[in-house]
This record gives sequence, C-alpha cells and structure tokens, in this order.
Amino acid sequence: MIQDEVEINGVRVNVAVWGHDAEPIATIVGIHGFGPAGFTSFERVGSKFAGESVRLVAPDLPGFGGSERLNRYSLRLYSDIVHGITARYAAPVTVVLGHSFGAKVVLAAICDAPELFSGFVLVNPGGFSGPTEHLIKLGDVPIVKDFLSQPWFYKVVALAGIRHPVSNEEFRAAARELSGSYRELDLGTTEYSTQIQAISQPGQLIWGGADPILSTSVIDRVRKIFPDIHYTEIREAGHAPMRSKPDQFTNSTMQFLKSLGLSY
Repeated sequence: MIQDEVEINGVRVNVAVWGHDAEPIATIVGIHGFGPAGFTSFERVGSKFAGESVRLVAPDLPGFGGSERLNRYSLRLYSDIVHGITARYAAPVTVVLGHSFGAKVVLAAICDAPELFSGFVLVNPGGFSGPTEHLIKLGDVPIVKDFLSQPWFYKVVALAGIRHPVSNEEFRAAARELSGSYRELDLGTTEYSTQIQAISQPGQLIWGGADPILSTSVIDRVRKIFPDIHYTEIREAGHAPMRSKPDQFTNSTMQFLKSLGLSY
C-alpha cells in the first residue's frame, strides 16, 4: 500500500492505493463512512483485492483523516473528489464502492458522471433510514443545529435509523465537523433524491447481518429504488463487513466484478 496526496479542484486529498505496482484488471474506488477511520476502513481488504489484480483506491474525504478541512461540505463537493480520483486511477472496469455515509457520495458521483463507472457497490449504506432524515433536513436551522451538536444527541437519538446508541466520541467529532452542511449532505434535500432513480449501472448491496447501527429496513428501501441490485448478506458481519469479515467481503465483491465481465 502507498499513500498519495493529490489536489482536486484546489482541495488537498489523502489517498491510499493497494495494487499500485501492477497493471490492474479493475479499479475499485472505495469511499469510507463516518468517523475517524477514513481510508483505513479498507486496510483489511486492500491487499486481498490486489492479489486478485484489482486496484483499490481509498481517499480520505475532505473533513476526514489526512485530507483538508473545509468550511462547508456537500455531496456535490464529494462527488467531484470521487471523479478526480477515478480519472487518475481508472481501469477497464471501474467500480465505485461506498460504505455507510460513503454510499450517498457514491450515488451522487454516479449521477453526476455515469460514464466513469462500470458499476457500484453499497455496503450497509447510509441515507436510506427513514424518520431521522426529516430532522437532518432541518440541520441548518440554528436551534436544530445546536440540538444536533449536543453530545447526548448521539447517545439517545439515531442519526440514521440506528438500532443501538452511538457513543463513540470520535464519531460525534466527525458529525460536528460536518455540522452546518447537513442539508447539502442529505440525499433527500438535494437534486440527487430523484436523480438516483435513473442510475442504470449494475449494483451490489452488501449487508453485514449483525449490524448494530442500521436497521434492516434500509435493505427494503434500497431494493425499492434499485430492484435489480445484487444482494449479498454476510450474516456474522457488523456495520463494516470489510473489517469484520474481510475474506467473505472480498469474495462477494469479486463475484460482482466478474458479473460485469471482468476477465483475467
């Protein structure tokens, strides 16, 4: 694995690359979820994909990890970052993969430049969680913004339909970093709310069956929008199956890549 630093639209982005030392048959652009992990979310599967001649490229989104902090964030901004990364590391088959919060970014990126991607993978995706989305839509209203910034909020209320409280301080710190940008980061309050329904690329939904955070209602919502999506459940995996079950995660993703016509 190597780390690279690139500038995209004037924004400094830290990028990790596995499989950099050989010509890949496919590239996966992996987009992480909330919290401090950034690209390290994929460190247990990077070398496994490289062993299959698949390059995994995982940036730290601005506001996370080693990338630049900004005053405002948006799905459009993150979409542009994904496009810049994809153009730099593209292969004959290029798939964009988003975990949790990163799933929203992936869908926005496909809407804005569908020609860049052969397919997409959503991993325990955020952005499909129902009632709490209505609260997030009001995130720029001062009283609601103050409410969302309170530490106890993340112990009591679900940010995205969670089944158990989130008490990780680093998770809360990441949420505070993006405070003030909730509307711009929500599928339901941006133009992407309708655009995602026009996505025609093949997709895969990987679900960690022991997810303590997201409700299984997310599965139904995703399938309603993407009725032909390939569904894979990794039963004993948690919210981040690429961490808890890396072998099964890699195998499932490789099966999807092969369905796109990947050839060795």
